[in-house]
Amino acid sequence: MKKVCYRGSFVFSFGLLLLFLYILVTSFQYQAEVRLFPLLVSILGLTLSLSILVGEFFPKMMQMLEVSLEAMWGKQIPRMAETESTVERWGAALKVFGWMTFFFVSIYLFGLIASFPVFLFFFLLTQAKLGWIKALIISIVSGGIFYAVLMLGFEAFAWRGVIPELIPGILGGDTAPPL
Repeated sequence: MKKVCYRGSFVFSFGLLLLFLYILVTSFQYQAEVRLFPLLVSILGLTLSLSILVGEFFPKMMQMLEVSLEAMWGKQIPRMAETESTVERWGAALKVFGWMTFFFVSIYLFGLIASFPVFLFFFLLTQAKLGWIKALIISIVSGGIFYAVLMLGFEAFAWRGVIPELIPGILGGDTAPPL
């Protein structure tokens, strides 16, 4: 077994830790009005990176703390078999790539605020195999929280999509940037 500090996952996690530490330190140079977002992102990133690094040294502890949505809902967690073929692994990777592409295209067309809950609904419905009522409730609540934090809390601009404006300030009406 390799030493922990020579594993690629350790080096990558340590690099992320340094990046978030840099963001934290430099965020204090910003004006007070714009300092909050980098502070929150860097503190969250530092916490997650640190927990991953601790998991590199204590893998049994991380296995005990491993939780997923499936486990919380009482479903069996499928594990990737060691004998799984390369084709099956590429199939899973292509599926993830497809979902990411669908999400980015929907953001471009319909905007961030509208795409997030719709994408989450379809993902929960098809991938998590939730019933449509649970998926709808989770999507609406998550979309509301997302809207409240982004638009009301941070007063940030969110891309509204290139479709004609249907709901002012939320859905449509932006122009595509020139290529």
